[in-house]
Amino acid sequence: MFSKEYCRALELRMFKKSKEIQKLRSQLFFLKIISFTFVCLFFVSQMQIAT
Repeated sequence: MFSKEYCRALELRMFKKSKEIQKLRSQLFFLKIISFTFVCLFFVSQMQIAT
């Protein structure tokens, strides 16, 4: 049998976890954008060297 306090603590913990996951997701998205930009720059420089 679960007490109300226990359920509330569990809810809060899950809420914190989801917030942390959202933060990690945004950081991952940012890293993807940066890496994509670097790849584009690399290709552009390679094209300039080739011509």
